[in-house]
Order: sequence, then structure tokens, then C-alpha cells
Amino acid sequence: MPLILSDRDLKTSDPSRYKLSVKCSQSISSACKRSINLGHGLHLLIRDYQLQEPLLEEIVHAYSTVELEFGFNLSGKPHHQTSCFSYPGSFLQFEQTTSRTAIVEWLPGQTLKIDLHLTAPKDSYAFSPKQMELIPLELRQQLENPDDEFYTDLGTLTPEVHLVLQQILNCPYQGEIEQIYLQAKALELIALQSAHILKHSDRNQPVKLKSCDIDRLYHARDVLLNNVENPPSLIDLARLVGMNDCTFKRGFRQVFGTTAFGYLRKHRMIQARQFLLENKMSIAEVACAVGYSHPGYFAAAFRREFGINPSSLRRDVPACD
Repeated sequence: MPLILSDRDLKTSDPSRYKLSVKCSQSISSACKRSINLGHGLHLLIRDYQLQEPLLEEIVHAYSTVELEFGFNLSGKPHHQTSCFSYPGSFLQFEQTTSRTAIVEWLPGQTLKIDLHLTAPKDSYAFSPKQMELIPLELRQQLENPDDEFYTDLGTLTPEVHLVLQQILNCPYQGEIEQIYLQAKALELIALQSAHILKHSDRNQPVKLKSCDIDRLYHARDVLLNNVENPPSLIDLARLVGMNDCTFKRGFRQVFGTTAFGYLRKHRMIQARQFLLENKMSIAEVACAVGYSHPGYFAAAFRREFGINPSSLRRDVPACD
């Protein structure tokens, strides 16, 4: 029977720093997951798992946003891993996330993994000016459009990156000094990995697609359009159509000219505009009908798409008799 580690079990007086752990009395398995909030939406996530049996990790995404993730795998790998980055190795990913719960299964053995996340404010598809200052200028322009998702395998860990990761794992300080130290190391990782991706990025190179791959991508598009209110995650969608996560993302953009969720958002906005013009539902009802839980978030997306607020369009439409 697998072990279970869930974010729902989190109980702490300090939400900026938490540590989840599980141990099995029947074996020597143990799993420790630690999150450290470094401020401005930047946080470190450290997984240290010593497993004699599989571990099911439940990850709760509380809200929809965009996120830049620097991933570093020092040892081990998930059982149901669909991405194509190296083990041990690293990747850099910019993607839209949705409010959802995900399950990841980890294989028996040792897993040591560090992730560095920069997450935009709640219900926002844009990093704040302060967050953009944390990113090297050369990379900022690639993060301005939430539709421009990308995923880049950065290969095996370089000695420079490996040294910084070990310094994070063996931080000799506590309290405020630890916070400053880890912030500095996080920025050093951002600098090293940003330079690497700018030098070696291959995300603009076309992916070779077979006719069956194109059929799978069209099937994925249909699944999205049939589940506008509650779409599957990108990983789940890729699995559903039988494609590698990395190939799916690049292939979808190649076939449809935008990302999967960019395509879905465009469809949502066209549908929402039609609902508003029909003038039979309130703005909050329209937002809910096209899959937005927060009217303000819906209004911001509508404004980006059409250049006006939903309320402005509603005022220009005569009321129904």
C-alpha cells in the first residue's frame, strides 16, 4: 500500500515556512517536503524522500495564475513522469496553472529534488513589476505574454548549479540570516539558469509530428472545448491523448498557433462576448459559465482580449424585453 503525503495535512503557525512529513512504521520509509517563502511570490520547495514503497503526493493548486519554475532533480524520479527533462538534471518552465489538485506517484528509492517557483499574484496572468525585477532583462520579454508558455530541458546539473543547490541544502544559518542567505542563492540560481536557457533554448525549433500526433492534438483541442468550465491540466491532457508533455506543448503551439490554454482562453472570451451581447445573464453568471471562479479575473482576461471591460460592452447592449 503506498504512502500518502498531502498538502491538505498542512498545519503550521507560520504559512511562509512549512514542513510536511510522513513515516511508515512497517518500514524505514520517510518523506519530508519543505516549502520556504522568500517573498514577492518566490519560494523554494525541497523534497527529500527515502522510500521502500511508492508514495502518492497530493499537490493542491489554490488558484489560477502563471508561474516560472526552475526545477532541479538531484536523484530519483516520479513514476508517472511525462516531461522530458534529464535525470538527474534541470529544466526551466513558464506556464499557466489552474486551480486544481494533482497526484504524483514517486517510485521507491531516494528522491532529492529542489524547485524554485516564481508565482504571479492570485488570479493574475502577469508578474508584478517587483517580480519582474527578479528576472534578468534578457528573459523578461519572454514572460510578458502568458500564451508564450515554454519548457526547456537544461540537461544535467552543471558544477556551478550543483554547488548552489548543496549550499541551499546545507544552509548554516537560521532566522533572518537564513532568509537573506536563501534569497541570495535563489537569485544566483535564476541567473545561472536564465543564462543557460538563453544560450541553449530550442523551444522555437519545430517538433516533428506524425499524422497520428496531429490527430491526438486535435482530440486534445476537442477535450478542452468540451470542458470549458473545468479543463484538465496540461499534464493530464497530454496523458489522455497519449503524448509526452514536452512534445504536446510544442506540438499544440505548432498546429494551432498558440498554447493549449491560450486557445481555451480565446474560445472562452468569444463565448463570453456572445453571452454578454445576448444580455440574458449577469457578468458574474457569464464569468462562471466560461470557467472563471472570480469575476475580477474574468474582467481582466476580457479586457486583455477585447480592450474593453465586460461592463462597458454590457452598457452598449439594449436590454432584452
